[in-house]
Amino acid sequence: MKSVDDQQPVACTLQGGEQIARRERWLRLTELALLEKTTTEHGAELRFRGGGAVLAELTELAALESECCAFARWKVSELDDAIRLEVETEPDKAPAVWALLDE
Repeated sequence: MKSVDDQQPVACTLQGGEQIARRERWLRLTELALLEKTTTEHGAELRFRGGGAVLAELTELAALESECCAFARWKVSELDDAIRLEVETEPDKAPAVWALLDE
């Protein structure tokens, strides 16, 4: 899992149209495949329906988010019956993760 730079500001570096396009990709993915979303002490855990297309999109989105939202770690893993996305940060920054993933 990518480490978090404690000095990173709690902010997304995307601007305007980029931010809207990224949000639309997340919304499409969650509408299609989100099974469960749970907040954790350090961020959030989301479970998605399994499948190659879902895994590919989730992996790409997590990689993109790790660049523009470097205050958090984004980890995708396959489970027996689902795909898990873990988003973690320092406990004091967790509310920013919750807000970022709020639908």
